[in-house]
Amino acid sequence: MNKTMVMVCIIFALCFLGVCNEAWADQEVSLTVHQGSVTQTVYLSGIIGSTTFLPVRDISAAIHVPLAWDQDTGSVVWQTNGQATVITPGIETVYVVKDAVTPYQFGEKAFMEEGRVYLPLRMVELLGVKVWYDAKTGGRGLDVPAHINDQAGPPAPEKLNVVRDLIVKEKEKMPKKMGSYATYFNLSYKSRTENLKLAAEALDNVAVAPGQIFSFNDTVGPRTPERGYREAIIFVNKQEVEGYGGGVCQVSTTLYNAVLAAGLEVVERHRHSLPVTYVPKGRDATVNFGTADFRFKNNTEKTVILHASVVKNKLSVEIFSAPIQ
Repeated sequence: MNKTMVMVCIIFALCFLGVCNEAWADQEVSLTVHQGSVTQTVYLSGIIGSTTFLPVRDISAAIHVPLAWDQDTGSVVWQTNGQATVITPGIETVYVVKDAVTPYQFGEKAFMEEGRVYLPLRMVELLGVKVWYDAKTGGRGLDVPAHINDQAGPPAPEKLNVVRDLIVKEKEKMPKKMGSYATYFNLSYKSRTENLKLAAEALDNVAVAPGQIFSFNDTVGPRTPERGYREAIIFVNKQEVEGYGGGVCQVSTTLYNAVLAAGLEVVERHRHSLPVTYVPKGRDATVNFGTADFRFKNNTEKTVILHASVVKNKLSVEIFSAPIQ
């Protein structure tokens, strides 16, 4: 991979995904919320890591602050104490609109997952809410002003338009999604699940230069026990047998369908000897290291970047077109 492609991967990982170093988990997070004379404990489902990410709508309900959605920018808008706080998934800058437009940067970004917006908990400090964490107990809490909704109202339209222009400029620097596809699997098949995760990790953040031919086998590598792959069901001559790397074909198949959605050129693709259940008939792409590969050509004028992820029992592959630097 040349230096330009390496830089594209770094830009993509740091400037777009935002939570690539956080492990997704359906963890229950308890928050102690103090507001005026009332104290309550609420339980939210989110991500706990070096940063705590929680669903923005659940936080709104916990602190009793109404939430709006700005369709033009795809942003969450909180209105408190005569100001509007505009948070856009995927963008590091948060804008506070009051007498002036003030940008803030946190180092982490809000993001959207399965239709829900998650944000770093400490972003709510922009609303005048104190966020605290007790290292001894692991407890988290919010001290909310009793009159946080006083003077709440929509921002001046001209100031909001300024924010919209700034967000549009930031989004122009982000990779553009070309296509995506998702398949589902049974988590109870642990060996197969581990194989699937390993292959997805190998695909994640891979850049393919204009005119380059991507090889699944070259990218993922041999499916051997030395590389962490386990035995699971594979198809051999129309029979189900145990073999190392069982499940990897679901990753190549999901990628194949994302490639079709992105309009990229398929160079090599093979069907399974038996039907698979995770895609419609004729939409599969089997692989076997050394004999059967899945390959596609980047037939565009921009570098494309693959993003593969596993969330619960969902495998997703997204293909992005990198902005011209």
